[in-house]
Amino acid sequence: MQRSWQTQPIKPKEWRRVAGFTLFVLLMTTAPYIFAWTRQTDDLAFSGALIGAEDANSYLSKMRLGARGEWAFRLFYTPEETEGAFGFFLPYIATGQVIGAVVTDDAQLPAALMIGFQAMRIVCVAIFMVALYRFIALFVTAQRTRYHALVIAVFGGGLAWVLFFLAPHIDAPDLYIPEGYSFLIVYSLPHLALARAAMLLGFAALITGTSTRSGIIAGLWWWIVGLCVPFYFAVIYVVLGAWGLAVWIGTRRFPRELAIRGVIAGVITLPLFAYSAYVFATNAAFAQWSAQNTLISPNVLAYVLGYLPLAGLAAFGIGAAWRRARISARYWLLMAWVVIVPVLVYLPINVQRRLAEGVIVPLAILGAMGARRLFVRGYSTQARRWMGRFAIGTICLTSAMIIATGFLAGLARNQPVYVPTSELRALAWLQANAEPDDLVLAAWSTGNRIPVYTDLRPFVGLGPETLFAQSKDEQVRRFYSEDLSLEALTSILVQPCLDRFRWSPGIITLSPNELSRLPLRLDNLRYTPTPSAECAVDYLYFGAAEREIAGGEMPSWAEGGNLVYDADGVMIYAVQQ
Repeated sequence: MQRSWQTQPIKPKEWRRVAGFTLFVLLMTTAPYIFAWTRQTDDLAFSGALIGAEDANSYLSKMRLGARGEWAFRLFYTPEETEGAFGFFLPYIATGQVIGAVVTDDAQLPAALMIGFQAMRIVCVAIFMVALYRFIALFVTAQRTRYHALVIAVFGGGLAWVLFFLAPHIDAPDLYIPEGYSFLIVYSLPHLALARAAMLLGFAALITGTSTRSGIIAGLWWWIVGLCVPFYFAVIYVVLGAWGLAVWIGTRRFPRELAIRGVIAGVITLPLFAYSAYVFATNAAFAQWSAQNTLISPNVLAYVLGYLPLAGLAAFGIGAAWRRARISARYWLLMAWVVIVPVLVYLPINVQRRLAEGVIVPLAILGAMGARRLFVRGYSTQARRWMGRFAIGTICLTSAMIIATGFLAGLARNQPVYVPTSELRALAWLQANAEPDDLVLAAWSTGNRIPVYTDLRPFVGLGPETLFAQSKDEQVRRFYSEDLSLEALTSILVQPCLDRFRWSPGIITLSPNELSRLPLRLDNLRYTPTPSAECAVDYLYFGAAEREIAGGEMPSWAEGGNLVYDADGVMIYAVQQ
């Protein structure tokens, strides 16, 4: 007779239930976007994003890069002409290639990119759901418990809904760290959904296989992960190593077969990992982009509040997993993953939060096992069901809050969720009259949207992908507020690029607070650049954001300037070199 802890195949009835749940998730996460789209007016257009609009614009811009026929990713949110590299953000660029082949009208392209983004999200989420349930079924036999684990893994969060009312000054990780949860990914980040699906399928291949073939299959799945997010290789290697070490310590025997399969999978991924490392080591622009991509973990209290409800349930599932680990090494993966992540997210690197990737999955499995253990014994069937529903519902309240804020954003119609149509008409004029890759000086918020609606490049507009973004943003503010000397103003317009994207000789000043926090990010320094590259500004944009910086006044440089566009409060000047 088969023991209850042993793996049992997924029945067709279960897959039908998973399909129904997937449809429910897709409808729930798509409805706010449709609602926001219907709320457009003659003066305001929906940007396509309900949360993280700045990052969403960057993904749409990458899709536009593909629509232009380009396969290599390059930094286009910066005035410097940068060398591109193939294989980065490939899901977006490939989707853009398809859209570009179908949509040839520039006026229709932005809307097509937004629709394509949602289509990509739907496909990637459906793949993720299948991979997630497949992974869950390797550890859980009872169908109801499998389904509970699926619900928790997708909707599970922390106490953000409580902090919103009682302690809004605390940054709730379940509202802004997609790597540590799933709902933000399902809602708005399709490439991360695809990456997580491939990661789980790779681990599933190692669990179910007993030959070197399973290591090859895992490595191939993990190639997809690397093409979505190269850095996730580091997470895979660490989790894989922690799993093997846990098995070794727990069984007091070296896991030879698992080690062989894991090494084969790792070796298969090494070429792509080495290629990514080589690009970032040899491409000065990419190296600076990586250095600026700061994703620091919040304090321990924030993480505790972010995982407290789920960790409470998971604590009751650890015992069951521990007992089963004596028979099957797969259960050591769940425990090793959960134990190693709190260490990883505080390693002294600039992308700490990313190391939490996927931890919600083993936590959800342990949580579902814990819920089953808690609510099976000592209660009537009806009481058990209601208590289980209450516990799981509490864990999922943050996701419900995120959905609600999506509808509220549609009702409010505020920026950046909505974009003034006057700005879109100005950008459409630039697209029709400027040359591709012409440089536009504008405020940060305007610059963030420029690559979505045009083939031009902004002076500043995206933190990691604008080289030395903080200093450039300060330059832009001083430019529009006329807090620059004539020499400095001319330098920005004529030669705003930095030689080899490194710090040039100049004045560097640190505040006492900055001195006390050495070592510093380069972007925290104030600098006076020495221009040496030819990349002059082609257009000056002056709209609502720029007027706000200028204090509502027209800058003196506008007098006698070459005004080429003036409509609905937006003015564009061509810069004559």
